[in-house]
Amino acid sequence: MENDISQPSPTDRSAVLALGNDGWPFEFVVSPRKPEFGRLGPVDSRHILGWFLQAAHAAISANGLTASPFVRDGEKLELARSSVHVIRPVLSSSPVVVAVAVDSATPTELVLALTLSDAHAGCLSRGELAYRFVDASR
Repeated sequence: MENDISQPSPTDRSAVLALGNDGWPFEFVVSPRKPEFGRLGPVDSRHILGWFLQAAHAAISANGLTASPFVRDGEKLELARSSVHVIRPVLSSSPVVVAVAVDSATPTELVLALTLSDAHAGCLSRGELAYRFVDASR
């Protein structure tokens, strides 16, 4: 029987990033053992890429990694909290996946997937964000 990984071990390096927009907080829990899901309240679609960038920062720092430039659809974005720029609004019921290359010494990528639902009229009413690390050499 496989080990139950539903609860992170106390020895895991974990971080919780609490974000908020107009009173709607969002918590992204980073654990190296298992993706954790968070939910966010209504937020403007222009902030979605900001969520990605900040969540990437949390996951990278929690796992002691360094990051290369943030890449989305072949376009490089600066992975900097102080300068978040939205390339285009993200309004879709399909998962949106963003990859960040981490720790240049190893072929590892951090993949963030945001699944949106009930998106209409330029607003997001619910979303789920997960992360996973993948071997980029495969």
